[in-house]
Amino acid sequence: MVARSPTEVQPLREGPAIMMVGCDPAAPGGISTVIRLLMRSSLSQHWRIESMPTWVSGSRTRRAFAYARAVARLWWLAQRSQLQAVHLHMAARGSFWRKWFIRQVLRPFDVRVLVHLHDGTLPRWHASRPAWVQRLFRGLLEQADAVIALSPTWRGRLLPLAPQARWAVVRNPVMVPHPAPRPPATEARQILFLGRLWLDKGLDELLCAVQILQPQHPDWHWTLAGDGDEASIRRRLRQNGLQG
Repeated sequence: MVARSPTEVQPLREGPAIMMVGCDPAAPGGISTVIRLLMRSSLSQHWRIESMPTWVSGSRTRRAFAYARAVARLWWLAQRSQLQAVHLHMAARGSFWRKWFIRQVLRPFDVRVLVHLHDGTLPRWHASRPAWVQRLFRGLLEQADAVIALSPTWRGRLLPLAPQARWAVVRNPVMVPHPAPRPPATEARQILFLGRLWLDKGLDELLCAVQILQPQHPDWHWTLAGDGDEASIRRRLRQNGLQG
């Protein structure tokens, strides 16, 4: 995780906790999957990593109760020096405000803060906010010990929003067999997109790639699976001549 110097924070499996703060790991969705995979990774062999959901599925009352419980728990751990770091998984809109408030609660304590940015709509949301909200957003990122972007390209897009932040790039994790199986060279390729069917998820770029590659590789099979804006996706498929 993040340390201010190599000697300041040591990997202590039983020491103060590093808390994953974000969606319920058991919930569907990309952020939950990232949290779940990080907690199952080899990092958990060296660090005491726990999850503190600030958003759960269900009614507004259930979500409000989960958030209040998370804030109280984080404050209780921090004031007892049982919290080494918080890993804030953040998107736009309400997710920003939930993480911003947690940062204010933890400000009096010596707790490292890592902000992990998700959500392809974040720059557009940021641009639509008033100047005072943009200042709060920039302050949250630039005062964090590190800010994670999901790719170098994404870092370049987000950098102007907080130029003085300590930026890092960590791609989304994937659990694969070891060694990963490779299909025979003659086998038809199966290419799967599994997720929310929104053009903002990169489907525009994917469909352009299909249009370019399909004539060269007619035996490749492309599958889009998920829920979301199915009508827009079907319309784009027709526009690209990919109805089949």
